[in-house]
Amino acid sequence: MKRFLEYKIYRTNIPSQVAAMQDLLSQVASVALTPVRLLFFCGAKTNEEFQLQRQTVECVCREHYTKNQPVVALIAQAPIESTYAVEVTYADPQCVDIAYHNNYIILNNNLLLSGAIYSSTNISITEQSNQIFSELGDILANEDYNINNIVRQWNYIENITSLSPEGQNYQQFNDARSEFYSKTTWKNGYPAATGIGTACGGVTVVVDALRNSDIYSEPIDNPLQISAHAYSQKVLINNISVPNKTTPKFERARSVECKEMEAIYISGTAAIRGEESCTDSDIISQIELTMENIEQLTSQKDSKHKNDSQEAEYENSMLRIYLKHRSNWPQVKQWIADNCANIETLCIEADICRSELLVEIEGIANKIIQNR
Repeated sequence: MKRFLEYKIYRTNIPSQVAAMQDLLSQVASVALTPVRLLFFCGAKTNEEFQLQRQTVECVCREHYTKNQPVVALIAQAPIESTYAVEVTYADPQCVDIAYHNNYIILNNNLLLSGAIYSSTNISITEQSNQIFSELGDILANEDYNINNIVRQWNYIENITSLSPEGQNYQQFNDARSEFYSKTTWKNGYPAATGIGTACGGVTVVVDALRNSDIYSEPIDNPLQISAHAYSQKVLINNISVPNKTTPKFERARSVECKEMEAIYISGTAAIRGEESCTDSDIISQIELTMENIEQLTSQKDSKHKNDSQEAEYENSMLRIYLKHRSNWPQVKQWIADNCANIETLCIEADICRSELLVEIEGIANKIIQNR
């Protein structure tokens, strides 16, 4: 089946950042499609280092793409076994009309892909989050999208489990997201999303939004897990007295079926059953539990095809693996070799939103059509 969007991952071990970026962009150009989003991953350790690397990435991309530049993000998560990596979203220009804007791209006047929305790192996580959501709201309003048209959101949060006088960083972000989302109704479920830690860089948000998302998109639940937006107060962590901490507003997955894509966005997924972490397990056990959760999401049949001569099935086409401890990499590397040989896979070092979890996995599953 023809896919209008493709996803690829490239790596480099060149230590110099400028040369590394040039090497990555050369690899990006090896595919006869148009790159529309570039997510770069780096090993920056401080905000000062991150800002310098971000400036370099943006400068090199501007020089490389003199016009029609893809949207760009830099994330302070160190790739395992490479100095830098890039995750690329490609579009087929023969099938998709690409409209370029400042820090976002719209495909067929329908699917909006944002670049990274950053904030100053000199203010609290709450203030950063509010600034970012204000900017995101302006982008959506300017293009006549509703907030509830967001179908996928990536949330990168510096030191995600850290506690400050303002509260836990992740909880601060969740409270700001809940306030932003309260500006609209969510009759068709929340976006798929990932909330993941970074070494530095403050808060960064990247989104996909879809016009008429209530028609072309629907949430997918995992019967083995409680929806994150329905968590009880006991699994929400804070160090300040708040009577009702807001829950993470996302779905376990979200399917999209429109001209631009037929896929499932798989949210950040971990070894959680119900709402409790499965803590009595090693790294491979946690990965296997996580993949069982993902299988629950991707194995569900598309209800639109139940009475057709064809039924819908999905296969993972890209997985991003967030690994808390680099020391677990040899075991994870062997697991990837044994289980993900035909899947675009990127493993990066990142803190998880619960201290007891060792790994989190997200991805894209594309539809395949088979005759009954």
